[in-house]
Amino acid sequence: MNHTQNILIVDDTPENLIILERVLRRVPANIIRASSGQEALVAALNNNLALAILDVQMPEMDGYELATLLREHDDFRTLPIIFVSAVYSDEQHVFKGYEAGAVDFMVKPFDSAQLLSKVKVFLDLNRANLELQKKVEELALSESRFQTLVRTIPDIVFRVDPEGNVVFINSAVQFLGYTPEELLNTSLTTIVHEEDWKELRDNLLEKEKNETAHTGILHAELRLLSKPHFSDENIPEESGATSEGRRIVQAELTSSQILQTHPDSVRRRILGTVGVIRDITERKEAEKELTLYREHLEHLVEERTSKLQEEMEERKKSEEKRQQLESMLMQQQRLESIGTLAGGVAHEINNPINGIMNYAQLIMDEDASESTSEFSKAIIEETNRVSKIVRNLLQFARADQGVGMEKADPQEMVDYVVSLVKTIIRHDQIQLIIDEPTEPIPSVICRKNEIEQVIMNLFTNACDALNTRYEGYDENKLVRVTLANGMLKDRPSVQFIVEDHGMGIEEEVLSHIFEPFYTTKDRSTGTGLGLSISHGIVKDHEGELRVVSQEKVFTRFTLEIPVSSE
Repeated sequence: MNHTQNILIVDDTPENLIILERVLRRVPANIIRASSGQEALVAALNNNLALAILDVQMPEMDGYELATLLREHDDFRTLPIIFVSAVYSDEQHVFKGYEAGAVDFMVKPFDSAQLLSKVKVFLDLNRANLELQKKVEELALSESRFQTLVRTIPDIVFRVDPEGNVVFINSAVQFLGYTPEELLNTSLTTIVHEEDWKELRDNLLEKEKNETAHTGILHAELRLLSKPHFSDENIPEESGATSEGRRIVQAELTSSQILQTHPDSVRRRILGTVGVIRDITERKEAEKELTLYREHLEHLVEERTSKLQEEMEERKKSEEKRQQLESMLMQQQRLESIGTLAGGVAHEINNPINGIMNYAQLIMDEDASESTSEFSKAIIEETNRVSKIVRNLLQFARADQGVGMEKADPQEMVDYVVSLVKTIIRHDQIQLIIDEPTEPIPSVICRKNEIEQVIMNLFTNACDALNTRYEGYDENKLVRVTLANGMLKDRPSVQFIVEDHGMGIEEEVLSHIFEPFYTTKDRSTGTGLGLSISHGIVKDHEGELRVVSQEKVFTRFTLEIPVSSE
């Protein structure tokens, strides 16, 4: 403490004052001199004194009277006073000095060292008293601030003893219908739900605790109970109530134990618990609403995501269908254009070919020589081949659509084609598998010879693919024929399926195989009109000719034509 202490010395003899001042110069204090009682009283009222050294024998007002007057003032009730006297040294005067409030009595001549020692002790006591007074004032100020804070805070602030009895609680408890005075010295169970108290009791009231254990801070949720039949707008109706008419409030507890450590033990004794209880009813309601909102939002997101996926799938299917229709339309337009061209070309070529064939026949009839006959036969054979191509072109052009429609049995058509190719299949060591239908196959209305021509073409292509991949016998060198019922554009249909395990068809070739004059075979073995003519025949029958293939694995052609009603 840097505050300079004041020592009042009083004596009516100037020499004695000088001697005292010289002796007291050795202590860190401010010396205030007075030569009479009246002067001493004025000096005392104008200064804070730590010690007073008074002469007993003085005119007008002696030291006893001065000490009595000083003691009557509130600021000097505990002021240490030392009496110094050269005349009154008997026990009666010493006792009178103590009655006047002296803490010591010294007789002149006194020992300077002894006086200094006593002065230092009193100054130390004064400093200690000042420190203590300052701390008391600070504590009182802190207590005042704490009381102000506790009184104004909206949360319940409480303190319970080790038995759980309330020793302090603020006025915030009034929202439950209680006054603080009603709850003092009662158990905390008065406002805490019984089930929650069972869980909190051990943590709040544990009598001893290991030094290494937790510090006693507790966070928990609990339910508060209002006063019976108490109604308050701050407690919502939906919070619930007990059978005694006590409203239930959702709350949050934060508490800390007041611990006392035993000097000779690792155990700590609990002196009580302080804590804060906060009403979280609104927060709980907000959390509940937020949870419902999140669930609703998640449901909307899932619903919207599902709809988007469906829309994307629908768009994808629509796009695929559109592309398929565009491709079919382009293919149909190409076929129709080429068919028109082929029909015109076939008619123009047919007449000169007939003339060439007739002239070759005339030459052979008139000149029977070997060389002329050989050349004439070659001309006739080639013109017959050209004539056959022309007939195919005319058939491709569909000059005779709708003519020759008749009722036909699909199984008989398959058996007829098989009878024609059986010898060739056996010669090429190809296995033929004809699946028995799982259900009756109805008859169809068609141009029988044209459908048989298409089936024959599919057989021929299958055999060519197998012979290309396998030179001799192989267990996979086979052709499978299947008859089945189907539905084509919402109409009953019959499916002729021809499958082989030959070379397969490359992906880039699949989109062109029904185009006229498109072929992957050598020009000496194929003209590229077989599948295009077959496609045209099937189209005239309002059917479909489809192909599925995987290179070097299999090829499956499906000829499907509708079953016409009687």
